[in-house]
Amino acid sequence: MRRFSPHNVTTRLAAALLIAAGAASAVGDAVEPIDVGDLKQLFIDDRFIAQSTDIELTMNPPRKVARIDIGPQLALPENQDLDFGPVLVDPSAPPEQRYKKTALEGRMSETETAGIYIYYSADRVNWTRVPERVFPFWPDGENSLMYDPSLGKYVAFFRQWRPRSPGTYAAAEIKPLRTVGRLVIDDPLQPWPIPEGKARVYLWGEDNLPAPGPAFETVLACDDQDPPECDFYDHGILRYPWADDVYVAFPVLYRHFPEPPEGERSNDGLTDVQLATSRDGITWRRFRGSYIRLGEWGSAEGGCIYTARALLRNGDVLRQYYTAFPHSHGTPARGDDNPAFAGMVEQRLDGFVSADAAYEGGELTTPQIVFAGERLELNVDCSAVGDARVEILDADGAPVPGYALDDADMIHGNHIRVTCTWRGESDIAALAGRPVRLRFVMRAAKLYAFEFVRAPDEAG
Repeated sequence: MRRFSPHNVTTRLAAALLIAAGAASAVGDAVEPIDVGDLKQLFIDDRFIAQSTDIELTMNPPRKVARIDIGPQLALPENQDLDFGPVLVDPSAPPEQRYKKTALEGRMSETETAGIYIYYSADRVNWTRVPERVFPFWPDGENSLMYDPSLGKYVAFFRQWRPRSPGTYAAAEIKPLRTVGRLVIDDPLQPWPIPEGKARVYLWGEDNLPAPGPAFETVLACDDQDPPECDFYDHGILRYPWADDVYVAFPVLYRHFPEPPEGERSNDGLTDVQLATSRDGITWRRFRGSYIRLGEWGSAEGGCIYTARALLRNGDVLRQYYTAFPHSHGTPARGDDNPAFAGMVEQRLDGFVSADAAYEGGELTTPQIVFAGERLELNVDCSAVGDARVEILDADGAPVPGYALDDADMIHGNHIRVTCTWRGESDIAALAGRPVRLRFVMRAAKLYAFEFVRAPDEAG
């Protein structure tokens, strides 16, 4: 039995072979069962799809709604321990350093003092600045720091630059220009480690502070599926706190306009927000297309949209804030003629990606899992004409008596959480600790998550 480790190359290869073979039973499995315990599991990738028919992983864009003030949202109990923007909630720190934040300070020409500094606080209100800068670079974009409990270390994400010819985007020998870099840190209050090699890119000349270069680990970059003039403006990366092993990112994709005639303003184009998901913050699955789309051209949000790691929860609703402009990136601001638009979107809890069954029907079977708890809950949307049933298979791929498909009660409607039943009974405690597979048989349904739930006294 194991907890899934995305760093285990052998396990990942075996899992990939199992999926490619389309194995329907546990016979011959080379992979140990995934221990899901009683933690919620999301369908953000293929981890829990060992076999499927007429199932597609689908990005679900949020809906734009009227903006609500951030302050009251941050004050909600479910958001008290949540990373927000540049602020990190550090579970490993002493109380006086529970909160940390990074800031890019100084001017890029101040090469001995400018760069990223770090602050700590006990209450998010009163901050102490560490005197020595921790990162002697000028990333010129979104920078964030978070604690990764699977590593027991801190991870920084920042704008990373590829070398280019000074002053022009069209002449760049390497595209994309902006990527997302990653750095693992033991102690964020001490100077961060700098890799050997091309860590520095003197984007603005050697009289100015360098930008982080390609010697840092690159985790997000445009590729040949993107238009060649695109790069990543901001990353919007955060650890999703309400499920097991989930990173989400809301990167701002910047599509550059063609270079203008000499003497006119360059670095111009449009931006919007995409979605990417990961288990480890290193390997990402990008869902191509817009997660937060531009408004109509000429509207308050028709030119550029920017967001960062600013995800908040209110009950079963997730809220994100974004800033938009009516003009393109390189258009000079003209006061009230080009005001910033403050927007908000809402998403259902866990709703970023779903395993969607075709209208005519589809099914998926998980790899072997081991769970703790006494009932199974789903986050699933069957709407009016859809439905879903769950069959439990044993280690040999045979239906467990009493939990076969014919025993499974049909689920209808749209539920953030609904308990699975078999002939009216939900108790599956007798199967806890045993390797099983879940077979989801659905029609016109969107499956977001599953979770094994303990009894209230057992869960504490």
